[in-house]
Amino acid sequence: MIVLRLRSSEVLAPQLATGSSGRAKGGAVRPPRWRSPVPRSTPEASATSWRNAHDQRQRRDRTCHRHKDKDYNVIWFTEVCLSNVLRLETYIQDAEREGDSELADFFRKAQAESTKGAEAGKQLLKSRLGG
Repeated sequence: MIVLRLRSSEVLAPQLATGSSGRAKGGAVRPPRWRSPVPRSTPEASATSWRNAHDQRQRRDRTCHRHKDKDYNVIWFTEVCLSNVLRLETYIQDAEREGDSELADFFRKAQAESTKGAEAGKQLLKSRLGG
């Protein structure tokens, strides 16, 4: 017998009915349910967990990306700018698909600024590395 269960945090999915042993009738083992690692019961809990994760990323980035090699820092900056250009292209396409021209224009402006940063980084590397 298939039973449909729906909870606020789960997707509607068929599950096998189980007996008292926790096994599906017929002896099959039921797969574990996916649970979010962050409780989303309240907007405050969600915002707090996001802030904590954000703070952890910032601390990690401050220690991981702190290099004394100035050329490496320029290379890293240029790579991040180019990565943003590609990511923003996806955001532009999503906004256009939804018909939101204001948002698409906003992402185009941000993309243009990231392109400028990447070009400036490439020029600086060219002059510093003698290329």
